[in-house]
Amino acid sequence: MRLETTVAEQRARNTHVKTGISEDDFVAMRETRDATLAALLPLLPSIQVNVRAGNFPPADKKAFTT
Repeated sequence: MRLETTVAEQRARNTHVKTGISEDDFVAMRETRDATLAALLPLLPSIQVNVRAGNFPPADKKAFTT
């Protein structure tokens, strides 16, 4: 595992932002790739907390009854 890199290394090897890739090519590559990925499980709860400015939603009382 490497903990550092240089701009030159990234321009030469990074598949997303390498030298010579246009913005249109980058967008097309990411849209194609991202279309194959499923949403991450923590995505929806994190969006809910972000929408509430860091505050968790009220607890569901049904979840705590037996």
